[in-house]
Amino acid sequence: MRTYIKQLAVAFFLALGASRAATAFETETHGLITYNAYLRSTIAGEGPASTRRAFGLDRLPLEHPFAPGWFTVQSETGYFDNTPVAQPYAYPPAYPSVTTFVRLPQRYEACQMETLQNVGWFGTGDGLDNVSADLSIQNWLIRGAIREDDVRDPFYSQKSSCEVRLPDTDPHGNIMRVFNHFYDPVHDASLAHGGAFESKSVDWALGVLDSFAAVPVYDATRRNHFSYADVRHNMWLALTDQRGAATLPYTSAARTADAKNRLFRWATAFRSVGDVVHLLQDGAQPQHVRADAHAPYVTSQAQQVYEYYTNRRVTIAPNASVPGYENSYLAGFFRLDERVRPPPPELGAYPTPMFSTPVRFFTTRQQGEGPEVSTLSRHGLMDYTNRGFFTAGTLPDLSGNGFPQPPIPIDESQGYVKSNAPCRLSVPIADRLTARCAHWTRTVLDTVAPGYVDELPAVGAPPLAAPPLVTESALGLVQDILGTPMAPRYAIGLEELETMGNLGIPRAIAYSAGMIDFLFRGRMTLSAPPDGLYGVLDQGTPHTVLDGVPILNDGSDRTFGFTAIRVRARNSTGDENGRLTESGSGRVVPQTMKGGVDDNGHATGMLVAIARYHRNPCYRNDLSGEYVASLNPDFTSQDPFVPSGCQPEQTRSNVPEISVSKPVYIDAYGGLPGPLPGATNPCANVGNINTGAAGDCEHDSALLEFDFGDDPIPVNATDLFLQVAYRGQLGEEHDGIAVGALDLVEPQYFTSWNHTDWYLYEDQWLRPENVPDPPGPEVAEAVALEDLSICFGHQLIGHLPLPAQLAPAEFARVAFLTDREEVQLGTVAKFAGGSTVARAAAGPITFPRQWSEEYTNSFVSTPWYYGRGTTLGLDLTLYYQYFTGSWWLFNFAEAAALTPPLGSASAPGIPRALTASFSGLPHPLCETHFAEQSAAKTDGPSRRTLPTVIPQRAGGPEPEGSGG
Repeated sequence: MRTYIKQLAVAFFLALGASRAATAFETETHGLITYNAYLRSTIAGEGPASTRRAFGLDRLPLEHPFAPGWFTVQSETGYFDNTPVAQPYAYPPAYPSVTTFVRLPQRYEACQMETLQNVGWFGTGDGLDNVSADLSIQNWLIRGAIREDDVRDPFYSQKSSCEVRLPDTDPHGNIMRVFNHFYDPVHDASLAHGGAFESKSVDWALGVLDSFAAVPVYDATRRNHFSYADVRHNMWLALTDQRGAATLPYTSAARTADAKNRLFRWATAFRSVGDVVHLLQDGAQPQHVRADAHAPYVTSQAQQVYEYYTNRRVTIAPNASVPGYENSYLAGFFRLDERVRPPPPELGAYPTPMFSTPVRFFTTRQQGEGPEVSTLSRHGLMDYTNRGFFTAGTLPDLSGNGFPQPPIPIDESQGYVKSNAPCRLSVPIADRLTARCAHWTRTVLDTVAPGYVDELPAVGAPPLAAPPLVTESALGLVQDILGTPMAPRYAIGLEELETMGNLGIPRAIAYSAGMIDFLFRGRMTLSAPPDGLYGVLDQGTPHTVLDGVPILNDGSDRTFGFTAIRVRARNSTGDENGRLTESGSGRVVPQTMKGGVDDNGHATGMLVAIARYHRNPCYRNDLSGEYVASLNPDFTSQDPFVPSGCQPEQTRSNVPEISVSKPVYIDAYGGLPGPLPGATNPCANVGNINTGAAGDCEHDSALLEFDFGDDPIPVNATDLFLQVAYRGQLGEEHDGIAVGALDLVEPQYFTSWNHTDWYLYEDQWLRPENVPDPPGPEVAEAVALEDLSICFGHQLIGHLPLPAQLAPAEFARVAFLTDREEVQLGTVAKFAGGSTVARAAAGPITFPRQWSEEYTNSFVSTPWYYGRGTTLGLDLTLYYQYFTGSWWLFNFAEAAALTPPLGSASAPGIPRALTASFSGLPHPLCETHFAEQSAAKTDGPSRRTLPTVIPQRAGGPEPEGSGG
């Protein structure tokens, strides 16, 4: 027996005094945890309610979503390393005052991902089959999780099992990031290293001065440029960044550069999420929450062994040869053969937790709490780990332990159960002697999912009923036999190492998934304005086209497009009641949006509208750049073509672009500021973003009007989506972001022209002077139209006021935005010196110009119908008046096949300018001439119900019936 004790003791001393330090950095383990957290998160979904769809990421390629799709060199994908900004809520968005560095993904991270794939942790079909080049969302997360452990040389030489030892250097100077990865939630302390206190990991992770302050303040001098604060900042820039728009004209080249920057911002945001969840995952490693340093060269191998051993469990493939141990603590103290295969860690299915602020995922400690406050009712990951486990540097009999949990002394009175089981030894220590090890087990309190069943290592038969927390060391056996006090009495054995991994890793996965879900939880529900009209534009406004960008001719160099957009929006963050229920406590927290002023005096609670689109670079103001199907005089259609000579695939730019509105700020209760100056609708910007509007404006969503005057939505937009993004307080989060999205039909055109210069007589189109036996001299001649008005439903949207007239063959045209499949439009005008005539069109929007992906080389637009020099935006549903004999009849768009084209002789194809606006309110003129559908009749060959009564022209025949 004494020989046996001596052998164990010698081995133990040799282990403690070994001079070679093993690596302590567990980047592959973090990669595995992060990948599985991604799979559990909402960002991995692809359904209608997926995070990717709300944030506009669903149309990007899964493998390389943030690689500029118009580039051919994959290496031209990167992320930003920017210094902090002091004004996160500034408009336009604030940019760093110093150089923003672009950094590229490295082989260093890809190598470690390949290691995990080769082991079998990444299955086929997960988008990781070519991980060395894969730049998917999950890989950006993993890259951040790996690179958060960046250190200074020479420590990289032992950092990874890959052949690639060095990543790119930090452009701001390499630092030991790992010294900022510790936080003791009992004593509110960071790691003491070299006599200087490093940052608390919670502050380092969140990028704030004090994570527990009532209103956390971003650290404007923070050295961590991939913190939670940077996630938020880069998310916002990914949604809204347009620094090139500050210089007019906003050229195609500047738009392309901004589009690339937005993709890089998304990559930076997800890389930063990976850094944040790395730090959260460290909360499942007991040494990180008990201030137990374990870096190489400066600590014992007993302290270094946990991360090293756990990483071996992650990186050794089932069918691969097992490398020898590089840690003499394992090979010596545990007497392990160098070729023993460690068991893989348990990933488990721990339920995903949710909390009301990011710091509460780490710890639910409250500001000002000290070690005298019990940790037994806390729910953060650090709280669970801190109270549940000992570490090699905080063993129960070491002086300065200072932790109330797990309780000491180690005996039955504290709920421990002693278990004697065969030691995990690969060879007998002495002949005819089988060593047995004593483990002290105790249940680890879980306040979030107490019913979750953990997987424990089997150290004997039957398996342990509770986690083993410490084992009695060889010196402890000497003390018992000889009665001689010797320390340490306890040690962390293989079973304890495996238990910490099996309990910690499933929770690290779940908490990381919860943090990702929390970051992307903000949602808004968007819906159409009451009349379905989002915006209107006079297409006759003088403009030109510069490098595919429509530009106003007024000398402002501004884009010609929609300057006002209305949409209904409501905060829909949280459950169906707008709430979040915290895990563990069950505390219900309303996820309301609130305005206010931040610590720098800047207004918060900001709403902006974002139009996402491509452009038709072939656009011309006579619409000759559209892809059209023309009509012959015999009413047969020609093959589709682009009149200006472009190819159909050239009518959609490769580069995705955005336009961003001016912000709308809410008050401290979520209330909207009221109508904009000059607004014609009293309900616009009235109500509450959380609950909708009441009173005369009652609706479950608020009607928002956004000003795009500084950044119009181009008239030639295609693939058009509308987003509303919010930034400000969201529930209890100081700086939240919420987004909603709607798919709009691309700008549609409604044309109204004076067609009195042609008539249909016995199936033949004739000039008025060639019409035999005309109905009357007042009718059988081309006359001017005056006081022209265009109606969208009962709303007036365009007007040609007196004394302007529309001569024969001249026309006016409006462009409009809607999301409806069918709309009703109409024209009301007067014959010069005569009676009023009204025409209506009610039909489907059949010309979407949208592709299913942002980047594609196979785009083919749906052709529009093109006749008489103008595009008809409503398919074959416009009705034009003509005479045959003495009867009023109605025809379809075949009349548009006539030549010459519409327009004046000096400007063929160019519409007359109108006054275009929209209010959403009924107008008496439109209500008078466009009655309810129930009053309509069917007349002539129209094949449609026409909701308009057309008055008789002076001197003309009585109409056969009502029509449009």
